Amino acid sequence: MKINITDEIRQEILDTLNRDTAKEYFEKLRDTEKNPTRGQVYAYRSWEQSTEDRADMFEVRALPWGSQIKDGVMKEFVAALTAADIDEIIVTDQSTALMESVHALVAEGAYLEGVGTVTRDPLHDPSGRREVKGLVFRF
Repeated sequence: MKINITDEIRQEILDTLNRDTAKEYFEKLRDTEKNPTRGQVYAYRSWEQSTEDRADMFEVRALPWGSQIKDGVMKEFVAALTAADIDEIIVTDQSTALMESVHALVAEGAYLEGVGTVTRDPLHDPSGRREVKGLVFRF
């Protein structure tokens, strides 16, 4: 399903990217922070790219991943977005087939409800009973 965005809505979104709080935060980060956190760098790069591309949403092309998450980089990333008054993002990270699969499910009528966990049966998981994080879809 493709959503058509009117020029008025598109301008409102662009204004969000360029609103004083976000612009001031990221320009100050760029101009004065000598040792930004890795999370701040992820957020800054996303803001910079979204602004340069005049994206109609705050686009995140690369999220912190792997050991960076354990190291607190995702927390820093979210804190930077919050400090910049960004309250909505679109993740377009295509480092795996995840995005393609999500879109394929939606095209087949699935609804992305949110995040959830599944508990695996120890019989089928030699490491024992454990919860695994994932995305929840409804049909």
